[in-house]
Order: sequence, then structure tokens, then C-alpha cells
Amino acid sequence: METLLQTLNDIQPLLIFGMLAILWIIESFIPYFAHSPNRKKHGLRNFALVMISFVVNGLCGLILSEVMNYTSRNNIGLLNLIHLPLPVLIITGMFLIDLWDYGYHILTHKFEFFWRFHRVHHSDTELDSTSSLRFHPLEIIVQTMNWVIMFFVLGISPASFIIYFSFYLILIFLQHANIGLPDWVDKYGSYVFSTPGWHKMHHAAERKITDSHYGDVFTFWDRIFGTGGKIDIENIEFGLEDFREDKDQTVWNILKMPFMPVRKS
Repeated sequence: METLLQTLNDIQPLLIFGMLAILWIIESFIPYFAHSPNRKKHGLRNFALVMISFVVNGLCGLILSEVMNYTSRNNIGLLNLIHLPLPVLIITGMFLIDLWDYGYHILTHKFEFFWRFHRVHHSDTELDSTSSLRFHPLEIIVQTMNWVIMFFVLGISPASFIIYFSFYLILIFLQHANIGLPDWVDKYGSYVFSTPGWHKMHHAAERKITDSHYGDVFTFWDRIFGTGGKIDIENIEFGLEDFREDKDQTVWNILKMPFMPVRKS
């Protein structure tokens, strides 16, 4: 198990850039939505943000690794206080990570402080594979603090965390990629997983649709708590109305976005 976990942890950088390259190529030839004239400029801007996020994630990952090991060694958190078979413990941990992040995701939409950072991800008007890791570096730091709290409260094991995020990395690229999957995959797959069609609804420009479909990997929580809806992406418009002009999408202005006024509607 330790060898498998170490391998999964080591290949995550390769997974990120491998998925990005493969999906970019697929999008180039068989896109779901027609490409805009400025696709290359859009891709370069997002890739710059991906690289910044990659570096910040790497540094934050070192902190999370120490916290995971500390809580595990000292039996801190819910799952460290109960005795379950290892497979059950790992799977339970993965569900709890997703439920915790579901709740946190709602906070990033409902509270202005969090939304200021999270709207960087939502402001992309042209979803494709490069949108997957378009996050403000300060949001990554805030998210890391959220996970630190999660480890102390829930006692998530390193095994649950590594396996969950290895799967999540694959899914997040598929969710944002400008590719189409068979209708039946979205229809039936979304009963369990946040499929590309299900997640793209979350990026709609219309705020009441944006504030839905919060689950990162699983759709159980959206269905249980009533924050899910129908999949209908044929006529969807992505992005945020306040940041739709080309000048809003430069790397510098994206980095300044958390400090710009917040729409109250």
C-alpha cells in the first residue's frame, strides 16, 4: 500500500501536465463548443496561472503532508478515534473529503471574502482544459488552511487524501475540457460523479445556476441538500458579467481580481 501511495503521489505532476496536453490536443480537433478566435491567447494566459498555481500548490503540499502525518501519528480527528477495516477507512475518508469540500465550496460562493478569490476560477468565459487549474494563488493558500482544519477535525488518512486527489485531478480536467461525452455518460454517470456536463452548469454566467452543482467528485451531496439541477449546457454562457472584456482576462488583471469590487446581485 505504501508503495502504491508513494507512486500516486509522485506521478501527480505528470498527471497534471499529461492530462493538460492530451485534452488540449483533443480539443483542437474535436471541440464540443466552437473555438473562439483568441483561443491561443486564452490558453497562454490560463497556462501562466496554472504554472503559478502549480508552484504554490507544491509549497502548500509540503505543509499538508506534515499535517497529515502529524494527525495520523497522534490519532487526532474523528477517523483516528474509530476502528474500521483499512479499505472501509480509506473509502469513508474519501467521501468525507468530498463532503467537507462541498460545504467549503458553498462558503466560497456565499461569503464575499471567499468569493473574491474563487471568482477567478468562474470568470473564465471560454472553458477548456486550461481552465481546470485556473485558481488565484491566494485561494490555494486559503484552501490549504481549510484542509488543515479538515485533517484535525476528521483525521483523514494520507491514503484517503492521495487516492482521492489522484482521481480528482483526472476528473477536474475532464469537467472543464471542451470535449463532448456521449449523452448517456453524463445522464447516468452524474448519478454518482460530477461529470463534465454536470460540472459545466456550475460555470454558467447566470448566478442562480452558478450557485449550484457544488460537488467536486460526487453528486450525492448536491442531490441530498437540493443544490443540484438538470444538465443543459447547449445554450449555456460561461464566465461572469463583471469580467467579460478581454482586458479583464489578462494575467495581471486576473491576479488583481480579488481586490476589485464585488457584484452584490
